[in-house]
Amino acid sequence: MENRYRVLLIEDDEDDYILFRDLLSEINGMKVELKWASEYDEALKKILQNRHDIYFLDYRLGERDGLELLREAIENNADGPFIFLTGMSNREVDLAAMKAGASDFFIKSEITPYSLERAIRYTIETKKTAIERKKLIERLQEKTEEINTILESVGDAIVSIDKNYIITNINYALTDMVGMSKDDIIGKPCEEILKCADDKGHNLCIDDCGLKQTFEKGLTFVGRTVIQHTEGSLITIESINSPIKSADGRITGAVKAIRDVSKEAEIDRMKNEFISTVSHELRTPLTSIVGYTNLILDGDTGDINPTQREFLEMVSQNSERLTMLINDLLDIEKIESGKIKPKMQDFSLTDIIHISLKTMKPMAEKKGLIFNTDIKDNINMYGDSNRIM
Repeated sequence: MENRYRVLLIEDDEDDYILFRDLLSEINGMKVELKWASEYDEALKKILQNRHDIYFLDYRLGERDGLELLREAIENNADGPFIFLTGMSNREVDLAAMKAGASDFFIKSEITPYSLERAIRYTIETKKTAIERKKLIERLQEKTEEINTILESVGDAIVSIDKNYIITNINYALTDMVGMSKDDIIGKPCEEILKCADDKGHNLCIDDCGLKQTFEKGLTFVGRTVIQHTEGSLITIESINSPIKSADGRITGAVKAIRDVSKEAEIDRMKNEFISTVSHELRTPLTSIVGYTNLILDGDTGDINPTQREFLEMVSQNSERLTMLINDLLDIEKIESGKIKPKMQDFSLTDIIHISLKTMKPMAEKKGLIFNTDIKDNINMYGDSNRIM
C-alpha cells in the first residue's frame, strides 16, 4: 500500500504555494497531503504540533525569515525534517540553514516534480531510519544499564579482559577486593592488578595463567589462586574464566568471575593442621600400646592363660587397625597439601594378595568368612606396593 506523505509548506507568497501544489500534483505514484502556513506564528504552532512528515520552509516570511523560524522550532524540539527554500542561490544562507538543522535546501526555480519526489522520499526515509536507530540505541542503553545493575548487585568480582590481557570493565566488588578505584584498574594489564600467585608465592601470570587456556582453546577454566590487596594483605580467590565470542565464533576476550575464599581456605588449613596434629599425637601412645602388648604375647613378661591371650590379641589387632586409620588420615592430609609422593617400584601383586589375605584371615574367620584364591601365575606390576596393600 502506497504511503501518504503529510507535507507542510511554509510560504508567505500564495503564487509560490500554488506553484508548489501543482508540482506535487504531477508526481505519479505518491500520495501527498499538502497543508499551507503563510505566517510565522501560525507556522511555528503547526510545526510544534508534529502532525506532518516533512516541512518545506521559505527563507522569506514577511518581516521575519525562515532561519529564525527554523532555529526556534529546533530549540523547541520539533521533529522535522526541514527542507529550506530560497528564491536564488545564496551559499551563505544555505550553509546557515544546514547548520541550524535543515536536512536539505532547494532553489525554487530549480524544483521539478522528480526532484521534489526524490527529496520527500529520501528525507522521510532518512528520518525513519534515524528514529529506528535512536530507538535501538535507547534499547541498547537500557539493556546495558540493566546488565551493569545486575553486575553491581553480584557479590563476586566480575572482570572483562581483552586478548591482550588488558582489563576493559569491572564491577565495584573488585575495587573493594584489591583496594583500587575503577579508573586505576580499567585499561591496565591483568597481571599488574591481580598479580595471581599460588599458595607458595609463585607468579602464575607468566607460566600457568588460566586465561591462556580460555583464549587459546575457548575453555572455561576454574582455579584457585592468591592475589594481593594494595595494603599488602593476601587474598585467596576462586575464579572462573569464560570466553567472550564474536558473532562469527572468534574469541575476543574473557570474563573472569572472582570469589574471595580466604575464610574457607583458612578453615581448610586449620582442619588439615588439626588432623595432622591429632594424628601424630595419637600415634605416640598407640606405639607404646602395640609394643607392650606384643611383649606380653611373646611371653617376655611371663606365661599368660588362653583367655588373657585372646583378649590381648584383640587389643593388638584393634591397635594395629587404629594405627592404619591414623596413617590413612595422615595420607589424606598429605594428598590435599600436595606433599605425598608414591614410591614406585616393581613388585609381585600375587605376593601382596597373599599377605593381605593372611593379615585379614583372623578377623574374617571370627565373622564366619572364608577367603579363597585361585592365582595360577605370578602377576608383576609397577606401582606403590604399600598403598596397594
